[in-house]
Amino acid sequence: MAFESEPQLRDWLHGHGIDTSAWGTGEYKSLGDLWAEYRNGETVFTDDPPCRNTSVVKVFIRDGDRLLFEVEQVLAGGERRPRDSVPAEKMKPGETVRQAALRCVREELGIAIDDDASGCGESPVSVQVRISPSYPGLKTRYTYFECEVDVPGLPEGRFTTGEAGDAVSEHVWQWRPEKAVRGTRDHR
Repeated sequence: MAFESEPQLRDWLHGHGIDTSAWGTGEYKSLGDLWAEYRNGETVFTDDPPCRNTSVVKVFIRDGDRLLFEVEQVLAGGERRPRDSVPAEKMKPGETVRQAALRCVREELGIAIDDDASGCGESPVSVQVRISPSYPGLKTRYTYFECEVDVPGLPEGRFTTGEAGDAVSEHVWQWRPEKAVRGTRDHR
């Protein structure tokens, strides 16, 4: 599916019975956010049945036996959205898993690191199809990749970082024992 404008995307969604009236309120992203994902190439659509398709890199940041988790996001409008996941980033066209992981660290943690990524598999580790938590009513096919990134100097306890120019204005982070979250890799 190709769209020329945000109203054309909205009309396509509505034509398939996808109600966007709650988008951009509470903990949901807006139609404008979805349009930006589409324009940036982070999301493509299929028509039969209607589905959003996106590739996501899960970034595993360790500190000894602990993993970094994003526990909450604060959206641009001030709404709070629970997350409970490792850092993750939608891939852009032509981007490798490693490049997307390093961009994730730069954008979400505000730290520019060179090439301290390892274990970046270029093959998907899982595929899930479910209704998007960001865009209620929109079925989404998530293709997941994984990468481990070494990020020295992060705070010890719970901390926040900002993100400019996105639907998310603040990320809230917390370290968790890896053994307590082992076995949860597939649903983050």
